[in-house]
Amino acid sequence: MKIESGNWDADKVGVQYLVEEILSRDACITVNDGTYKNVISLSDSRDEVIESLTCTGADYLIASKSDGVQLGWFCLNYGKGGIIVITYLRTAFCQEVYDRAGERLDSDVTSRYANGQQKNRWVQVQEPTVNVVKDADGEWRDV
Repeated sequence: MKIESGNWDADKVGVQYLVEEILSRDACITVNDGTYKNVISLSDSRDEVIESLTCTGADYLIASKSDGVQLGWFCLNYGKGGIIVITYLRTAFCQEVYDRAGERLDSDVTSRYANGQQKNRWVQVQEPTVNVVKDADGEWRDV
């Protein structure tokens, strides 16, 4: 996914903010292309993550600590009328990342549209999937 300066596309900018917010919390990102194939693993490079997104079907951004312990994930579904639909694992980490990325985008959109009329987030968000924790066996469990 190329995000070129001067080419305003709120969906792409929103995804860029999401990636930046994950990485700003000392997390790494694994990108999965939605077919159980990891395109990159445990990257801390914004550019590498952005470039690895397939933008077809779905991409999963899996946030982890540098030792591989997962903090949560975001699923980016493409092709729904040009809208990216995000679902995410309901963890404190993911909620914080999503909220901050949304605030940044809202601010950006408002500054671009001075009348404030277009202050919509970059995505149609589905309800976070579930409240879960990862157990000692590495399995996600409902709380």
